[in-house]
Amino acid sequence: MSYPGSGNRTYTDAANNGEFTIVFNSFEKAPKILRIFCKAKIVENVNPEFNAYLKLFNEKEELVRNFFEFSIYAVESSCGEGVPFMEYKGERDALKKWAVKLDKNKKLEEYKKNHFIPPDLQNI
Repeated sequence: MSYPGSGNRTYTDAANNGEFTIVFNSFEKAPKILRIFCKAKIVENVNPEFNAYLKLFNEKEELVRNFFEFSIYAVESSCGEGVPFMEYKGERDALKKWAVKLDKNKKLEEYKKNHFIPPDLQNI
């Protein structure tokens, strides 16, 4: 899911048939690295699946820029012995709070309109 206000590199790469590698690291207990190689489909508000994703993530349409569906074509793992121990402390919510505040003040649609760069111009 993509909120307005953040960079939108995933959208740019997906629109340009980009390749993605999603990496998961185990920072606690047993070490492990998992890499998922995939391509993304952009799910915008004109797609039939968009509303289903809104319900799945319990989100308001105004707050979501788009969703991504990743098509996985390869998966690999490695030992992860070089990954440090780290502690998960929680999700950050500042971006969502910012978008909610703009929406509440009736300024979110104007922000989205003024900050949208069409995919064909994003790599210029």
